[in-house]
Amino acid sequence: MPKVLVVHDDPELAAACRRLEAGSDGVDEYRFAFVATTGQALAHLTAAGAEADPFDLALIGVSSANPGISDSFEFLQRVQELVPGMALIALAPSADLAAVRRAMNLGAADFLTLPIDAGDLSRTLDRVCADVRDRRRDGEAAAALATIRR
Repeated sequence: MPKVLVVHDDPELAAACRRLEAGSDGVDEYRFAFVATTGQALAHLTAAGAEADPFDLALIGVSSANPGISDSFEFLQRVQELVPGMALIALAPSADLAAVRRAMNLGAADFLTLPIDAGDLSRTLDRVCADVRDRRRDGEAAAALATIRR
């Protein structure tokens, strides 16, 4: 079951995530953790036990107009060091293409626009989680091959 860290305080987004968590709409079940700030997100990612049960991906709010979440871009860079292989999905206001472009340049796998569309959220999570599973499987296969070669 994919584990998703949501770094945003939008109640509509939280409600859509909770519907997915409950297994509605016939999609895979997800486990979500909700935080409002990147500082809280970093605490979650570095908490004891985070390595044993890592997050598969993070949804992170980005905005070029809101200085209160400007550290989101720094978080995008930092999280790749903390949790290699964790996928990132940028959440941006629908008209903020500059924030989407910057997030994608910093390594976001995809983006969603706010206000959130539940169907788009479900499809995006399914696709990005499938990519994460494929990358992990490829990494495990490469490690096994390296062991055999040694």
